[in-house]
Amino acid sequence: MVDLETTSLYPTTGEIIEIGLVVFESRTLEVLEEWSTKVKPLYPENGDTKAYAVNGYCEESWIEAIDIIPALEIFVEKTAGCIFMSYNINFDWSFMDFYLKKYGIENKFSYQKFCLMSMAFAKIDHSKVQSWSLKTIATYLNVPREPAQHRALNGAQCEYGVYCALMQ
Repeated sequence: MVDLETTSLYPTTGEIIEIGLVVFESRTLEVLEEWSTKVKPLYPENGDTKAYAVNGYCEESWIEAIDIIPALEIFVEKTAGCIFMSYNINFDWSFMDFYLKKYGIENKFSYQKFCLMSMAFAKIDHSKVQSWSLKTIATYLNVPREPAQHRALNGAQCEYGVYCALMQ
């Protein structure tokens, strides 16, 4: 399960500033690894204030962040052969794909991709929820939600909880 925090909604104008990951065994749902890292933005002044309000970015909190290339290299090693899965795959995959290509880093994921929001949409009675946001679906499924100002790992953990609930 992958969750990203970014400086805007679009990879061509924004940057990845945090990566969260929960790797699990698909048959048993056993968590094999959790990992996250903050990523040093190259152009923090270009970030969207709304994005920063959601992800809590401030320069002081990102002092120990690592550069994007080593962050992506660690990420692809940890996810080699895995299926890319996130709640809103269009968002997370667009950033990941853009930055892997931009820096010439090999995508080691399995060719499949899985959108958790699509799974929720298919499995939950539409009259039972008001929206398809991760927050709404987590609440409906009694999965602990992310805090208002969340981190990428919290997002990935929440997504993992939603996936487990939907699989039952």
